Parts: sequence; structure tokens; C-alpha cells
Amino acid sequence: MIYSKWKKYLDNLAELELIELAGRGKRINEPFYKSIDEAIDDIYPQISDIISGHDYALFGHSMGSVLVYELAYKLINNNKPLPVNLFFSGRCPPYVSKHTLLHKLPDKEFLKSIYELGGIDENFVNNREFIELFLPIIRADYKIVELYNLKKKTKPLDCNITVFNGKKDIITNFEDMKKWCECTSKKCKLYEFDAGHFFINTHMEDIIQIIRKTLITSH
Repeated sequence: MIYSKWKKYLDNLAELELIELAGRGKRINEPFYKSIDEAIDDIYPQISDIISGHDYALFGHSMGSVLVYELAYKLINNNKPLPVNLFFSGRCPPYVSKHTLLHKLPDKEFLKSIYELGGIDENFVNNREFIELFLPIIRADYKIVELYNLKKKTKPLDCNITVFNGKKDIITNFEDMKKWCECTSKKCKLYEFDAGHFFINTHMEDIIQIIRKTLITSH
């Protein structure tokens, strides 16, 4: 739903394809993924035909960065053309991320840790309906990311990378975010915004302008 707002800013340059993950939206009745690998196996067939014969780029924020990273290697392993650019946002490279087990916390403590990231309005914290609907989804996402254990890939990606970071994000820092540049043999650019983890909401137009400029210059 967040990314659907991007369409009007990109339509004259690129077609925006939104990937809906299992367990939410129209797929609310489907079981959650048990691992990152299972998520990639679900996402890959959704995009393999779409990208065929076209230049394309991939964007992922937070957990989405992990999915984009693994998806890129899945594409390579299946002899698909690489994207013209990968956009990683709000998360350090998987191999430098801190090991946490927040998904095992009781609801109250888990909700507190999410609230501290700044993505949930205070009015929702005590809303039982909201908690019952969304907390299992968020917990399932945390689980597959926290149980995902990756060592650095031996071969860097052969495509440009753009990295977005929030200066006030409590789960990232600029020095670790710079390590995304180790993941490519090509160009890597980093941008920081004066905001927390959900800077993609507060700085949406700035981010889209960078994406537009990046895609235009990549051709």
C-alpha cells in the first residue's frame, strides 16, 4: 500500500510492479513463510516473466532489502539478466546485521520494540483489533529475518547499487550501510535522510526523485 503511492511519480519512466507477500493483503489467508528461502521461491515466479526482455530495477526496504539481495542471486542462478540497479533501504547488508531474537518476545515487549522504530502510531499500540491483525504478520517477518544466517557471498553482484539510510534509524548505522558497496563490482551510491527507520514515508518524494535520476542515468 505504501508503494502504490509511488506510481504517479514513476509512470512516465517505469512501470511499478508491486509484490504482495503471503499472509497479508489479498493473500491474508495464506500461511506465513518459514524462511527467507521460502519467500524467495514464492517471489521469483511472480517476477520472472515480468522482467523478461525488459530493463528493470529492484527496491526493498528493511526486510525487503534482504529479499532483494537474495532475489538477485536467484535470478543469476537461473540465468536471468541482472537489474540495471538494486535499491537497498533501511537495512545493513545481511552478513553484518546484528543477531537478535525479538520475534520470541511476549506481545507487550515485542510491540514496544516495534513502536520504538517509529512505524506505529501511538493510538494503535493499545488497539486490540490492530494488535490481533498485524502483530502476527510482523512477528512472522521478524522471525524469518532473525533466523536468516548469511555469510558474505563469494561473488559480488555485477550491477549498480543505491543505498538509503535514516540518520536516526536505531537498527542501522552509516558505517555498516556503506558495506553494501562491497556487494557489487560496479557503482554504489549512498543517501542519508534526517529521519528514523520509516524515512521512506517522510521523505518519499526525495527518494523517488533519486530513483528517477538513477534509472534515467542507467540507460
